[in-house]
Amino acid sequence: MKEPNRNFYGPDLAHVHAEDFAKYWDGAADWLADLARRVSETPFVVDIGCGDGRMLAELADRGINGQGIDVSESFVAAAKARGLEVEVGDAKNFEMPTASMIYALGEVLAYEDCSGSISLEPIVRAAASRLLSGGVLVFDVTTPAMNESMSWREANDWMVASQSSITRDNRLERQIVTFRRDGTAWRRSQELHHQKLLDNKTVEMTLRDSGFSVEILSSFGKVALPLGRQGYLAKKS
Repeated sequence: MKEPNRNFYGPDLAHVHAEDFAKYWDGAADWLADLARRVSETPFVVDIGCGDGRMLAELADRGINGQGIDVSESFVAAAKARGLEVEVGDAKNFEMPTASMIYALGEVLAYEDCSGSISLEPIVRAAASRLLSGGVLVFDVTTPAMNESMSWREANDWMVASQSSITRDNRLERQIVTFRRDGTAWRRSQELHHQKLLDNKTVEMTLRDSGFSVEILSSFGKVALPLGRQGYLAKKS
């Protein structure tokens, strides 16, 4: 079998995610909007790992402007088609604007890049310097409570299968195979994603060392976090 690439969300997987998985977070939009408004009457938000821009669009519908970044060119193209301010890039090197709220939904800060590093510490440091006083950083990570799993989903023009396994060095490895209809034929693509499994002690220490107060969450508004995921609400003093 051909070795899967480490690319994140190429055209086919990005299409599937935008059509099916991104709506999972819709129930968190009102909660996020309320958090942002508590910081400023005219809040500005930053979406790390913005995907196709669905949450930025939801917040814009609620009168909250924002900016996003994602490593996937396919995602960013879709977000720009919505008229959103987004860019392609690595969040670790992002020139963060001043913001009322910074959020990263979907274990974004636990993803490893090809060098094995993650975005948690750089984003926490950036948030500490760029958030307004009282501003908040909201994110979730994968934890050691994650289980190995296999899943399959399909629609009229796509099918996606994934297998998640836990490595000996306490990392999550997820192999994803996507089939997408291309005219009368089907196109196959494959990706390999890695995430670090982060315990509460490690994440809390990272946040507190940068001056944040920390609230541990099992849900974001109406959206309950799945087993093996932990949410954090960090507030800048």
